[in-house]
Amino acid sequence: MRDREKRALATAGSLLLLTPLVAACGDEGATPPRTPTGADQRARGEGGASLTLPDGTRVEVRCADRSGRRVLSERHRPSGGDWSRPRKLHASDQEACQEVELASSQGTVAVNADFGPPTGVGQPPEETLAAVGAEGLDEWRTRLVKDSDGWDRVNVSDGGGTAAFLAYTEKTVTTLWWTRDDGFTGPRTRKRPPKRLDRDFHGSWKTGDGSWRLAVQPRGRGGVATFFRADGTECVVRVALWPNSRRVGEFTEVHRDRGSYSPKCPGWSTDDFVKLNAEGDALTFQVSRLRFTRTEPDSRERKLPEPPGPVPALDRAWRGEWRPKDGGPKVTLTEERPGHPRATFTDRRGGTCVVRVELFVAHVDLLTDTANSEPRVLKGKRTADCPPREFRLRLAEDGDSFRLERQGKPDRVFVRPGN
Repeated sequence: MRDREKRALATAGSLLLLTPLVAACGDEGATPPRTPTGADQRARGEGGASLTLPDGTRVEVRCADRSGRRVLSERHRPSGGDWSRPRKLHASDQEACQEVELASSQGTVAVNADFGPPTGVGQPPEETLAAVGAEGLDEWRTRLVKDSDGWDRVNVSDGGGTAAFLAYTEKTVTTLWWTRDDGFTGPRTRKRPPKRLDRDFHGSWKTGDGSWRLAVQPRGRGGVATFFRADGTECVVRVALWPNSRRVGEFTEVHRDRGSYSPKCPGWSTDDFVKLNAEGDALTFQVSRLRFTRTEPDSRERKLPEPPGPVPALDRAWRGEWRPKDGGPKVTLTEERPGHPRATFTDRRGGTCVVRVELFVAHVDLLTDTANSEPRVLKGKRTADCPPREFRLRLAEDGDSFRLERQGKPDRVFVRPGN
């Protein structure tokens, strides 16, 4: 029910069907019903929750301590009527009631309740109750799961005839269904489909002030975003988008295809995210704070290759040979394969030490050596400065020099040969 690292859910054999209420279970081998994707109303709270149905009925589910046990009860009150007698849904020996979630559509109310250590301890539940009330809330069915992290979400279909309790891991989704006719069925676990960016990302976009245009093309499960300056400045920047979720694209590689290096070109951070709104007609960015709206493609966007090629990670300003101002090994920065930038250090004597180091692009203007990859000696032997240990390369704003930074040691400035 909360964001937490999930353990595998209990198998069907570990599910306990409570008998004080209607105790029936659907055929585990039958074809599962269609899984609903939402609910008309939701409410949640620590130890209890309540909501008002469209017909004015007030529904309340609360947990109370009784004789050393945590008892979860439901009661409801029609509009203008009296409260019903509390109905016990579950009595637990666990230390505390945790979160209670309600979801409702067309008079059907689903309850998702956790029991375990106190919420502030940060521990997952020991027991999770799934309960569904229908037919005027006079009939309830329940299913208890022990030794799991519980259900992350509960949905109820538009007509109120089906409810689904869902638990997610990175690779799987486990579903417990309830139907008005058959009660509970499941749970069943299946592989989650790979995350993909929503198709509504694709197409052309522009900022309100006219300074930028953007074309998004599909590539694999993600996409490639190509930014064009629209104010007369020559600048074309390509960005690889990874599907953080269906409507959120995470920047992974940023590469300036054209234009002089400056803070405005590329002007994009690999820390950025782009989010598609619910209507599919606007893109917003987390870091840059720009907002794009949909537009028709212009001549530059219509000429983009289909499908787009991979986006290199190393900006053009980095590439090539650099020499330190104070002497020491020179360094050559290359990227033979997109996403795999390298630095090759060569000592001043030209061959006594030649070592290649894999790089990580922390930002467009910041490179670091990767701790999970050992330098590769191409010739000679490693020395104290060939290559340096645990370093960072920071590009100047004009792109004409960079600093090699090491903790506890003075920075070393590198420039192009002849400067």
